[in-house]
Amino acid sequence: MRKKSWISLLMLVLLAITFYIGYTVGIKHNSDNTIQSKWIKDGKPPLPEIDIDGVAIKVVQGSYTWCSSSLGNESSCESVDMSLSEIPSTLVPAGAQINIKAPKRIKEFSLINTNQDLANDDPYFVPMDKGVYLYKIECDWFLDQGHSDYLFSVEVK
Repeated sequence: MRKKSWISLLMLVLLAITFYIGYTVGIKHNSDNTIQSKWIKDGKPPLPEIDIDGVAIKVVQGSYTWCSSSLGNESSCESVDMSLSEIPSTLVPAGAQINIKAPKRIKEFSLINTNQDLANDDPYFVPMDKGVYLYKIECDWFLDQGHSDYLFSVEVK
């Protein structure tokens, strides 16, 4: 009878060890699949790249809300409201196409010419009329990481 109790105790210990190993492997595996592990590692939203007729256009970071991973599965978020007094304009030819390389991992992207109220004008082409035009880009990222606005200005020759 004593031998059976030792075998039962040994089986119970082995079962407990097996469950513990499975639990620790599962915890490690699940920590790699958290939402935060798939976020962009930058501390603030990355900038889009813009060029018009081969000329790089300066893009200014506007207001944003951005979450980033910290230690473990923790995250921290910040919201920044920007008030920009002056945005430098770049001289560009009338009717030129606006080429944009969007930031990585975005889910939504929109380009708005803030000077035009006409619904049929394509914001991806510079207007034909001379003048200074302010553009706004809005981006949202997957997995609720954040939202950002960007601004740039062009002057049609």
